[in-house]
Amino acid sequence: MTGGASGDKIAALYESTLINQLMGSRDERIFWGINMYAVIKSGGKQYRVAVGDVLRVETLPGESGSTVELDNVLMVADGSDIKVGDPTLADTTVTATVRGHGRGDKIRVYKFKRRKNYRRTQGHRQNYTELEITAIAGKGA
Repeated sequence: MTGGASGDKIAALYESTLINQLMGSRDERIFWGINMYAVIKSGGKQYRVAVGDVLRVETLPGESGSTVELDNVLMVADGSDIKVGDPTLADTTVTATVRGHGRGDKIRVYKFKRRKNYRRTQGHRQNYTELEITAIAGKGA
C-alpha cells in the first residue's frame, strides 16, 4: 500500500491496539477511575506511569518487596489538570514496589569488515528492576 486513507486507518488501528495493550481500553480506564498518570525519569529514560502499572527500569537498589520513591517526576496529569515541572515537579513523588531484579534478553553485537576476514561477535544482557507503581502523591499530584 502507498499510504493515504488506508495507511492512516492502519496507523490508527496499530496505535489504538498498542495503547489498549499497555493501558487497557479508554472505557476500561474511565470505568476504573484511572485518569491520573505521571511521566517519570529513571536511568536516563522517561516512562509514562499510572497506579498499578508494572515496568522495567535500569537497576535500582532495593530488595524484592521493598518500596522505592521516584522523585524525578517531570509531569503529572489528572484528567484535564496537567502540571509540568521545570524540569521536575518539587515535592511530588511516585511510589513503587520492587517486584524483582533480572536480566533482559541477550543482544548480539556483530562487527564485520568486508574482505578483511574481520568478524567479532559479542553478547550483552542488560540488568533491570521490575517495579509496580503503587501511588502518585505530592504537591503536584
